[in-house]
Amino acid sequence: SGVRANSNDMQKIVLGDSIVLMELAASFGLAATPVVTVMLGLNDVIRPLVKTSSPYSGPVGTFCNQPWEQFFAYTGIRADELWEPGTPQCAGTARLYALCSLHGASTLSETQWLQPGAVSAEKIPALVHQWRGAWRVSLQTIMEVANPGVELRWRRQLLFAVWQKHCRLALTAPQAATALLLVPIDGSPSQCILPFLNASVKENYKATLALLDDIAAGASNPAVTARTLACIADMLSAMAAGQGGLRSGPGRNASFSRAVDLLEQNRIALGVAALAREREHWLSSPEHLVRAARHYEAAAQILIRHAVMSARAFVATTPTFAGIPAVGVWAVAEAAARVDIAGGWSDTPPIT
Repeated sequence: SGVRANSNDMQKIVLGDSIVLMELAASFGLAATPVVTVMLGLNDVIRPLVKTSSPYSGPVGTFCNQPWEQFFAYTGIRADELWEPGTPQCAGTARLYALCSLHGASTLSETQWLQPGAVSAEKIPALVHQWRGAWRVSLQTIMEVANPGVELRWRRQLLFAVWQKHCRLALTAPQAATALLLVPIDGSPSQCILPFLNASVKENYKATLALLDDIAAGASNPAVTARTLACIADMLSAMAAGQGGLRSGPGRNASFSRAVDLLEQNRIALGVAALAREREHWLSSPEHLVRAARHYEAAAQILIRHAVMSARAFVATTPTFAGIPAVGVWAVAEAAARVDIAGGWSDTPPIT
């Protein structure tokens, strides 16, 4: 939980059954808030049961689901290195976790040796020597100085990064988004990014708009660009919070004409950039937001038209006769069926 390591570091981590690995942000009075790596077993005793005044009466419970005697035997660590005299002895009070040493901050791979069998026996002495030279703290101490604000901000940033990846895949590679990423509460994979857009309205809306701009400008398929511009319209409308008038309406304000002309000329990247620059002047009120959304929907329609017209590259016509057919001669033409579904034709993007 809360592990901040990159994928390369995570590949080096080996966890046994019922082993918990956590990284927690904690404030120790330092200029920066360090992240402490914690490893323990699901069945370990982490709360002191009784207080004792004797120097050492034996620890209770287990550590990493193993008896303390086993941990002491294969590491060579002594009980007095973990607990001060009179301290209740359990996994929660043991000074097990290295915050930093002469080698620098502790890493995930340097922590996994605490569990039995994670590293070879010949490596244990060097790891214990490094551990003894480190500033070590207990889980109890970590919880006393944990910084939930830093932790929650990091988790929020992580969620936003995941949503950004999902958003890009949903727009550019929908099948990959369905197969790899988010599954909503009802249990079915989804390509829908509206929850992400709605959440971004309350925070990070500028980063989300920049992401959508990047996707729209870099798409090689006009249908992808059209859908992305429609998503920007959705987000602008969500930012208006139901105010600002009707979403449907004209999108012909002169200030957007330069961007529209560029899109008509199929200069997509320049057109998207021009839209984004003009958009900055339309974020001040619900009325402006709704009007900007209308212009993005109009821009999406231009790209839909480009997508439809791309069919010309795959369609060729050959005249079957010259001139006007004689009176009484029947001509037969065949075409795919068309169905108007909620205002969109079934044989044209974005429905097909």
